[in-house]
Parts: sequence; structure tokens; C-alpha cells
Amino acid sequence: DLEKTVEDCIDLIEAAQSSNGYINTNFPEACAHERWTRVDTLHELFAAGHLIQAGIAHRRVRGKSRLFEIAVRFADHIYEVFGPGKKEEYPGHPEVSAALVELYRETGDRRYLDTAVFFTDQTGGKTMTEILGHAVKALFFNCDMADCYAETGDIAYKDSLESLWHSMVRTKMYVTGGVGGRPAGESVGREWELPHETGYAETCANIANVMWNWRMLILSGEARFADLMELALYNSVISGVSLSGTEYFYDNPHRTSGTGALPPDPWDYVESLRCRQIRQAWFDTACCPPNLARLIASLRGYFYTTSNEGIWMHLYDSGEVNWQLPDGTPVHLHTVTNYPWDGQIEIEVDVAETAEFSLFLRIPGWCQEAHLRVGGTDIVEKVEAGKYFEVRRVWDSGITRVELELSMLPEFITANPMLMEARGAVAIKRGPIVYCLESVDNPGFSVRNAQIITDECLQTEYHSELLGGVVLIKGNGLAPVREWGGLYRVRSQAWEEQSRSVSLIAVPYYTWANRGISEMTIWIRTDSN
Repeated sequence: DLEKTVEDCIDLIEAAQSSNGYINTNFPEACAHERWTRVDTLHELFAAGHLIQAGIAHRRVRGKSRLFEIAVRFADHIYEVFGPGKKEEYPGHPEVSAALVELYRETGDRRYLDTAVFFTDQTGGKTMTEILGHAVKALFFNCDMADCYAETGDIAYKDSLESLWHSMVRTKMYVTGGVGGRPAGESVGREWELPHETGYAETCANIANVMWNWRMLILSGEARFADLMELALYNSVISGVSLSGTEYFYDNPHRTSGTGALPPDPWDYVESLRCRQIRQAWFDTACCPPNLARLIASLRGYFYTTSNEGIWMHLYDSGEVNWQLPDGTPVHLHTVTNYPWDGQIEIEVDVAETAEFSLFLRIPGWCQEAHLRVGGTDIVEKVEAGKYFEVRRVWDSGITRVELELSMLPEFITANPMLMEARGAVAIKRGPIVYCLESVDNPGFSVRNAQIITDECLQTEYHSELLGGVVLIKGNGLAPVREWGGLYRVRSQAWEEQSRSVSLIAVPYYTWANRGISEMTIWIRTDSN
């Protein structure tokens, strides 16, 4: 049934293609004079990029070429229109460059790479040093630039990508890996501009963050990129879809009032966007749901890679991989784990015949302590967090058991004091998972006004029946006996408010709003402020 639907769609696309290869149903033959007249604001090249990616994916997965050939004709048309001495403009929304690079990889036709490089250079990518503007565009553009660097080796791309990465990570990224604090323009704002309740962190931008860091990881082999990829995957990306898989968040705030949508504000056109506190079945601009589907469908490809030295494990989950060494020796890996709720990871390495190679295991940057056993023998070398540990050995034919133990204690996270909204507050994180307080678990008081006692240990409990199976975190805190009342007070009077002891229950951020509208906060006031 699914394949028939795909073939029917290809029929429609093929029928819409002009004789010169152009496709966009906003501009049929009768409107041909309007094509490519506003490439900075209309999404002709953006849509072309997705079509090209679809054609490549369909050929790789199904071995069929009809959609691929449609995409090639469109790419040829783009090459004829754009480039030095031709139309020297660049797309207003990136996607086409990454698609053209992938088409170059699929066909070996240098024209597609040249066009991708042209678009990237026209945008001024090599001179960029600070993450700015529309968050989705900015991060997907970085994917484009990373692809161009991978194929050309132009070091200017690498230098710019490093500067942009540090700009984002040090001053412009949410604790969940989300990017984009401004609803207006869906954009990245100034340094430290990361509001909680009105923060945008569009799901597409968070997905782009994964895809960009994946490319940086492949180009460098550095675990910092895998750490960030994992952070976004487990938090800001998957929060964008309900546990049922049928409802979505376009934006992902870090605090909500629990009152539902606010009354419409006649002066603020983005009010309706930032006040959604329950996932939607669909959107008028439906970029996030299919982007999530694309990422989840390709997720297995992010777990393992190979190099001349051996096999790399970037992410951990139960599963199997069948591969081969450069000399063709078959290798089978079988992983058993309850990660991310448990730090115990068991890997069976099964080789057909004795072979020497390395198994690279990522030791996450959040890991306080790690222990490793190979073939029943403890590894006494230091296993350093935020690095890949290389297990280099001659693997005997048959099965060798590798046991990795990652400590996974809950921790309080504090923010740089320049991040004003997080002053005097902490977030809770355990392993790769960021937690939040939700009113459904903490009735009788406002979780936004609650305080947590930070000098006491946090307790963890696994609940298989709750929210698809999660670890809850419990801690002691304080809640005001009565609301503040009014807006301002003399400080000496403010602390006359009485508080009562409460037990605070935190759930993984990605699970919030799956039990109806509720008040929620990631950042919790501390008892010390």
C-alpha cells in the first residue's frame, strides 16, 4: 500500500515537470515568466533540494530510478540557470546544496558539486563566525557548508564551521540542545538570549542541529559532536512529537503556564505560535512532522561508522549490526542495554576469523566515571569522558564480550550568570536526559514557584508503565503557602512568606504535555537564592 502511494505521487510529480526539467506547481507553464524571480524569498530551490534527496533515497532503498531521473533533470536545469556568469543569486532557505552534494556522490557528476559550492559561497559561508538569523536556515546552511568542505577540503569552510559551532554552544543554545530563542523570525537572537516561556527552539532547527553535528563528527572523529547530537536527539528533537507519534510541537518552550493558549493579542502576530501548550495533529506550514519522520527513519545510520582502523559506536541502544572490515572479514555486533535509563552496555563482538582492528566506544562527556571489561578482563587504562576509547586488539574468531559501565547519577546543571532567566535556578540532568517539573506530577502548587533543595541527594525510580517507561527523579523542595500577591514588595517583607516542604517529581523533558495541558518548567529555583 505504501509503495503504491509513492508511485502515485511520482506520477503526479512527473506530470508536473516542465520539458526543461523545472518543477514547482506554484509556477506552472502559464506562470513560467515568474520562475526564479525571487529565489531569496520563495522556496523553489528549497523544494528542489528535498525532491532531489527523495529521488536519491528512493533509488537507494527500492532500487528504482524513475523519481531519481526526475530529480536529475531538475538538477540539470538548476545548473543551467545558476552559477558564475549566469544567475548569480543564492536560495533564501538552504537544502539544495546538501542535496546537490549528495547527487554528486551518487553520480560522480562534478556539475552538481560546483553548483552547491557556488550557492554556499554566494551566501558568504566562509566569512561567517556567529550564529545569526533564522535558526533552521542557519543550521541547515551549516550542513551544506560541512558537505562542501567534505568534498573540496577547502579549509576556510572548516574554520567558519568551528567558529559557528562555538558561537552556538557557548552562548546561543538551550540546555536541551534546542536552538532559536526568538518567536519573531523563528530566529537566533543575541548572545545569552534564551527565554524560557517564549523560547522557540523550533523542532526543525533541533533536527538540523543533529544533522550538522553528525557531519562535524564524521569529519573530525571528535566526541564533542556526538555528545551534542545525542543531547538534541534525546531532548529537543523528540519533544517535538508525542509518545503516540501522531501529534507535534512546532516550537519547544522550556516553561509553560499550564493555562492553555493565551487570549489573542492584537499587537503580536506571533502570539498564537508561542502559546501552544499541547501538541498539534498538523500545521499549516508542515515542515516539522515530515522532518521528524525523516530523522527517525534514518536513525539507525547514526549509531555506527567505520574507518580504516575499525568500527565506531557513537550512540547506544539494543540492536545488531552486520558489517565487514576493509579486507572483507565479516563482523557482527550485538548490543544489549537499557540505555539511557541504565549505563550498563554489553556488546558481543563476533568475527568470522581472527582479525586485528579497533572498536571505538564513545565515553559521553556527561559521564562521571566509566569502567570497561573486554573478554572478562578489566581495562586498567583511564577511560576519559568526552572522548572515544579505542579498544585495539586481535579479536579471536567467535564471540568476545565487551562490557561498558557508564555512571549515570542525576546532576544539577547551572547556567552562565549572563543567561539572566536562569539565574538562581538549576536544571536536572541524568545521563543524556534533561528533566522538567510538570504540574500533573506535582499537584497543589505552582512548579514555576517551587524551590529545590540542592544539598540533598536526588532519588531515581524506574517506572515501566509510565510515559512509555521512564526514570523519575525525586527531590525535596519548598512551595509557598500562598501566592506572592501583587507585583513588587520591599525585600524585608518578601521573605516573610511562609513555605511548606514538598516532594518534587521530575520527568524527562521530552515526555511533557503527553497527559494534557499542564504547567511545566525545566529551570527550578534553588533554596539558596
